[in-house]
Amino acid sequence: MNAEENHLQWEKIFQEWQEELSTKTDIELIDTFNYPVRKRYFGSARSHYFRILETEIMKREFNSEVLLSFYVSNEGTLHPVFHYGHKVKLVNGFLVRLD
Repeated sequence: MNAEENHLQWEKIFQEWQEELSTKTDIELIDTFNYPVRKRYFGSARSHYFRILETEIMKREFNSEVLLSFYVSNEGTLHPVFHYGHKVKLVNGFLVRLD
């Protein structure tokens, strides 16, 4: 497999992950988020999966601020950073920490 074929294969996988996560209910999406909490994962594929998961969480109508901290880039842009240190639960439209 050459580099272009490999890239296209990964793009297909990323699209499948995005479609899978977009069809989950809010509760299922939160369960998906909670699974890797406090587990060590390495690798670029897992990192891409987390970015897709984070994007889907941000699209939802519930408040997910408990998962986030923010930093300001050198250009002055505000960027969210997700944290996987605590499991969460959806309560009245807000994510709350369980521990």
